[in-house]
Amino acid sequence: MTTNMLQKSDKLQSTDGKKVRVLEYIGSGGQGEVYRVEYNGNKEVALKWYFPQNATNEQLEMLKISVKTGSPDQRFLWPQAIVRCNENHGLFGYVMPFRPKHFRSATEMLSRKIEPSFQALMTACYQLADSFLQLHSKGLSYRDISINNVFVDPDKGDILICDNDNVSYEGSSYTGVAGTPKYMAPEIVRNESQPNKYTDLYSLSVLLFFMCYIAHPLDGKREAAIHAFDELAQKKLYGINPLYIFHPTDKGNEPDPEFHSNALAFAQVFPKILKDEFERAFTIGIFEPTQRVEESVWRKLFVKLRDNLIICQDCGAEIFYDISKVKQNEPLVCWCCNKNVTTPPRMKLNNEIIIMRKTIKLYPHHTNGILYDFTKPTAEISEHPTLKILGLKNLSEDIWYVTKPDNSIVQIQPGRSFALGNGFSVKFGLLKAQIKI
Repeated sequence: MTTNMLQKSDKLQSTDGKKVRVLEYIGSGGQGEVYRVEYNGNKEVALKWYFPQNATNEQLEMLKISVKTGSPDQRFLWPQAIVRCNENHGLFGYVMPFRPKHFRSATEMLSRKIEPSFQALMTACYQLADSFLQLHSKGLSYRDISINNVFVDPDKGDILICDNDNVSYEGSSYTGVAGTPKYMAPEIVRNESQPNKYTDLYSLSVLLFFMCYIAHPLDGKREAAIHAFDELAQKKLYGINPLYIFHPTDKGNEPDPEFHSNALAFAQVFPKILKDEFERAFTIGIFEPTQRVEESVWRKLFVKLRDNLIICQDCGAEIFYDISKVKQNEPLVCWCCNKNVTTPPRMKLNNEIIIMRKTIKLYPHHTNGILYDFTKPTAEISEHPTLKILGLKNLSEDIWYVTKPDNSIVQIQPGRSFALGNGFSVKFGLLKAQIKI
């Protein structure tokens, strides 16, 4: 049931002097209603209009901070201006960019209505970590990180973050929203802390775990055994005595195969380097806020995982190149068809492995050490149409130098390609890579 506080063609005024005209009611949330509006005569944007009980002076002050600070990153659907009603000066809202139609709510991943590829998923996780790094670098805390506030392009993995009206400066006295149940840090559940950067880091880790495992990191046998999931039970599970479902020594909260099949299934898919960071996040990080996994660590990890994807030659499934198994001489086995996976050509660059498969692109952080710029590729891998040989094309403005095993050196001009060969080394301006086939 909707209240439709605003009507079509209602005229409002933004604090930056722009006229706002209501075009269409879109939907309702916990704090207010969302409308499609005309802004400044021709531009269409979204308007969030607060319910009277949520149109508080404290909320207004938080909005002023957001508008003044400006969006920390283009992925945030950030408040652009505060909007007032001429007839009722106590009510207000704010305008923000529209979400493009091809973006879907990330909550649809939990019900498997959308199932991004691992390539897209790793991209989405990278972008989440990068976005919150940009926000925190401005001295802000988000306060309510959860999957409910994320939209994702299921094909490419691009993300958008909404509900940015509760963002505040680190250490501010604003109370407001403390977080979303199951995402809040244990110290907030225990009422021992206000939201801050470190509680954000915990919530981010939960969000990333949800995105990867389609499960909660603390929902194991303990959660399955609870009959009355009331406030006291939740406080014990997520605040007083939290226990990671994949804890390395304490097995008291392992996933129950009947209720937590997603967690068990994806545990067979992801490589050790990802499991290790989640283990740190939900063992040491649960009890030591300053030891939580930082956004920069997540960011680097998910970029690396995106570079480490192999396509199974038998069933076409995406497989992660698990260096821990390679070092132990264990075969890489496809989680989908259970057959051994042939390792494709790979490049060692800055002690990182990049799987060389067709359509893969390299970016400035690969070839020039610039973190992280995905706007323009510097190289791409293609396959010869008849010989089926992989080649690397120079998309940069630099001349590359390829050294072959016989120590002969070939220059690769911008726009030119060379066939990948075992033992080749490539000098991309500042960085040098080794090719293994």
